[in-house]
Parts: sequence; C-alpha cells; structure tokens
Amino acid sequence: MNDTTAQSAFRKWYRLLRSSRFWEIVAVAAIVTLAGNISFSAPIGETAALMLLHFAIAVVSSTVASFGIVFVSTILSRRLAVIPRFALAGLVASPAVFGVVFVLIAIAHRTVPDRSATLDLLVSVTIIVTAISLAIALFESRGESKAPTPLSVEPSQPQFVKRLPVELGQDLTRLSACDHYVEAYTRKGHALVLIRFSDALKELAEEDGLQIHRSHWVARTAVHRLVNEGRSLLVEMEDGARLPVSRSRLAAVRAEGFPVDGKDTRPPA
Repeated sequence: MNDTTAQSAFRKWYRLLRSSRFWEIVAVAAIVTLAGNISFSAPIGETAALMLLHFAIAVVSSTVASFGIVFVSTILSRRLAVIPRFALAGLVASPAVFGVVFVLIAIAHRTVPDRSATLDLLVSVTIIVTAISLAIALFESRGESKAPTPLSVEPSQPQFVKRLPVELGQDLTRLSACDHYVEAYTRKGHALVLIRFSDALKELAEEDGLQIHRSHWVARTAVHRLVNEGRSLLVEMEDGARLPVSRSRLAAVRAEGFPVDGKDTRPPA
C-alpha cells in the first residue's frame, strides 16, 4: 500500500467515525447481540454490568472493524464492486476483531471464556462486523451515486451572450459599437446592449471571433467573404452586411483565410 492509499483510507475512516448514522447502526447491532445474552432473572447489577460490557465490546469492535474494513476496501477499490468489496473486507477484519474482543472479555472476567462462550462471542462479533460492513458499503454507494459525471458538464457560455434577450438566441454573429451601447447581432435578430465595446470584447475572449475594426467584432463562422474595394478591405457577413477593416488589422484578417472577391463596389455598412 502506498502513502496515497493509506491517506485516503485514514480520511474515509475518520469521516466514518464522525458519522452519527454509523454509530446508530453499531448500537442496533449491539442491542441485537445483547438480547441473546441477557437473563432477565439475573440481578439488576449483573444485568447492567453485562449491558455495559456488550456496549463497550460494540464500540471497540466497531472501531477496529471499521479500520480494517476501510483499509482492505480501499486496496480493492479498483478490483471489485462496492458490495462484494466490503463483504470481503468484513471477512478479513473479523478475525482481528474477534481476537481483540476475546482478550477484552478475558481481562474483564479474569478468566478465559469456555468453548460455548467463545462460540457465542464469535457469533456476536460476526453480527457486529457484518453490520459495520453494510453501513460502510451504504456510505460508499451513496458517495459514488452523488459523484458528478464529466460527460454531463456543459461548457460555460461567454458572459456577454448571457446579456442577450432570450428571443435572439445565443448564436452571436457580430458586434458594432454605438455610443455607450453595443449593437449585437445573432441569426435571429439584433438588439442594443448597454455596455462599453471594450468590455464586451473582454467578455467574449473565449468566443470564436475577432475584432476587425475599433468598432466592429465578427464571429468567424458568420463571415461570408472578404471584399477588396480600392484600397479598403471589407468583411461581408452571411446576412449581406459589410464592415470595414482597419489598416492595423488588415494582416490579421487576411491571415484568417476567408474567401476573397475583388470585384465589388457596394458601400460598406
């Protein structure tokens, strides 16, 4: 076992011991084992001592058992499913738990349990360890069912797109500066958005487009062609609109590889 596996097991064990639901299951298991060993005709003091002993055994055995179960299941986490993994971990942990509890009872009674008592003890330990394995398996299954699926994560949209009216959709084609507003165009229409052009460009940093002029931004997928008009270069969009390209951005726009048509004299938008 490497350090990473050990640390992971310790973290799981620590979270388990802090869980109230885990101790509720341990308490139920202790009560079940206690019910088969109490004699109601015995003196109250003897019965109370027996109850305390069984609950102490439950606490110690659950602590030892959970430690062994968590470590074994962590080692086998990539080899078996949850239920088989914890069932096997419980079997592996049972002898260690039985040994610890056997010693505790021998110390408490100052004598070694006879064969009948040892058999009863083995049954009690098996019940408690099985309950603990089931409890941990339930916690593990619940954690795996809540784990997020990477395939279900949708890519986040640019902040500017979220500003658009719902009826325009989100397929942005171009932006044009208009005083303190930006006129945003999509394939469904256009609208004015109260935002500075420079701030709009920052919010579109991850969008597939480019700035062609100090007042214009276009989406690459919406560009139809480039049009040379004298010494000017225009970008013709799919909707027929034409936007000028500033001199400082000529090289960058030409480098995009858009189709070019040099014979056109219509004025730019």
